[in-house]
Amino acid sequence: MTFVAPILTSVFTLFCGTTYVAFSLYPVIAEVAAEAKVRPERALSATVIAASVAVAASPMSAATAGMLAILHEYAGITLGQILSIALPSFFMAAIVTSFSVYKRGKELEDDPEFQRRVAAGEYEFMHTEQKKEYVAAPGARKGVAIFAIGVVLVLILGSFTELLPSWDGKRLSTPMVIQMIMLTAALLIMIVGKVPSNKFNSGSVFRAGLMGVVAILGVSWMTATFFDAYQAELINVFGNLVNDAPLLFGFIVFLFSLVIMSPAATVAAIMPLGVTLGIPAPYLIAIFACTCGDFIIPGANQIGCVAFDRTGTTRIGRFVINHSYIRPGFVMVISQVVFAYLIAQVIL
Repeated sequence: MTFVAPILTSVFTLFCGTTYVAFSLYPVIAEVAAEAKVRPERALSATVIAASVAVAASPMSAATAGMLAILHEYAGITLGQILSIALPSFFMAAIVTSFSVYKRGKELEDDPEFQRRVAAGEYEFMHTEQKKEYVAAPGARKGVAIFAIGVVLVLILGSFTELLPSWDGKRLSTPMVIQMIMLTAALLIMIVGKVPSNKFNSGSVFRAGLMGVVAILGVSWMTATFFDAYQAELINVFGNLVNDAPLLFGFIVFLFSLVIMSPAATVAAIMPLGVTLGIPAPYLIAIFACTCGDFIIPGANQIGCVAFDRTGTTRIGRFVINHSYIRPGFVMVISQVVFAYLIAQVIL
């Protein structure tokens, strides 16, 4: 569970570009781990972190689209080059993260809080009952196929930018192509799958995406205004430090991500500063995972999984930041940066 759950759940994030699509799997992971007598904290903490950081390796995420727009203009970097570094470094970091929590805490049956809940009758194992075989809704398979085709088109056009249409010598930007392809795919899915229009805006992914658009636009706009106004001062403060040790810029990005609370907004607000400071593109790709520092202060996924874990092993401490996700969070981000840096030295 500790190794399979993070990888499996992250695939959902990689495929859809948002960590919210993995939310439905967290209760399942908690219950399956408990039934297997495995401390749920181990699997849940690694899974939540891996699913969150996966946006920095997803070809469909707004964060990756933002990185592509910045780096393509800066150094001609393609989507394929970003993913060739981000994807393998992500999976290797996810494995390291799972190892970091593999023996964390006491075994489930020896945990005092779990024993208390069992003794008080607050916890009972859910024994699996025979259920009806799952039957996909009409058009579901066709909808998944259309979505997969859209992802493949994004990968192809993002990697081979010479295929993009151009007018008057100006080529259509890759982020714009991503939006056009996936909006078209959404329309085709609705038509082929015969999805009622009144149900479209009630989906969890749509609501999460709409909230993300509002949050990202507001935060990144505000932050970009701040950086534009004080760009000279920031360059003076960080310029010499970053030029001597470019990877230290990742620490700056990580600190800002704690406040901005969005990888995409962090990319939009902070990465242009890295370009202005003249940090090489391979270093910027290597520190891409540093935009995912929002795990420090527990958010919806972290808090939700505390509730999903009925055994009580997944916790948020009295000081808020001393929670179950701190260790896997730091291990995930640091190891991914290290792996990405090493891979970038070979590829770019």
